[in-house]
Amino acid sequence: MANFAGASFEDMAFFAGATFGDYADFSSVIFGHGASFCGATFGEEVRFYEATFGDRATFSEATFGDKASFDRAVFANSLSFGPLVVRGLILRHVCPATVIRLELDCHSSSTLL
Repeated sequence: MANFAGASFEDMAFFAGATFGDYADFSSVIFGHGASFCGATFGEEVRFYEATFGDRATFSEATFGDKASFDRAVFANSLSFGPLVVRGLILRHVCPATVIRLELDCHSSSTLL
């Protein structure tokens, strides 16, 4: 279990290539200048509930388990999800925006372009 809930990163946070256990919690984390999760591997569940991403958030080539929750996450500037793999779900393009609710809970193969 990786618990970063409530943490604050002033500079760009680099988790590129990191491997997290079955559960990772980034709830209410503030990523001041953003975060890179490029190529990161998450276990069964990861939560970014009310996380705030500053300049940019990148999840390119990240792999998620059964559930990736971005409920009430805020992306202030640039957001990149693609390509992203969530148990067979691949997101190639997602527009940057403030996300009120984005929850990926996938058990079947799907592709969104």
